[in-house]
Amino acid sequence: MLVATAVMTGLAIPITISSNQSKALQEPLTALNTLTNDSGERQIKQAISEVANKYGVEKNTMIALAECESGFRDICIIDTNGKLSCGFYMFQESTLKHFCPDLKWGKGHIKDNIVCAGRMIKKGIMEIHWVNCTKKILKGSI
Repeated sequence: MLVATAVMTGLAIPITISSNQSKALQEPLTALNTLTNDSGERQIKQAISEVANKYGVEKNTMIALAECESGFRDICIIDTNGKLSCGFYMFQESTLKHFCPDLKWGKGHIKDNIVCAGRMIKKGIMEIHWVNCTKKILKGSI
């Protein structure tokens, strides 16, 4: 816990800041860090671009993949294998936990979904885990 002091008109008032608040104050304001479930497509694309830059992957590929998989919607569907797939990149829980065990899976974890996709694309395994959309992207039909 961090204790700060606010000074107002010569009067010092101690303020207690929790570790979560302190961490939030230290994080830079970026499109990814400010992304919410209500964010529009423009901010989502900006957040995806930031992650692509961080991991050194092609931003247009990451954007096209999210567009193909979910249309930039944070949704969950029953996939062709009968398992639940969630988020912009339609992760199944086992896939996200295997490649990104430090991140959260499911609807509402859009930042983690984008970050994990960036990590996986950097590893060169996009074609293995997003087969249909990768084919569409490579053909230029997205």
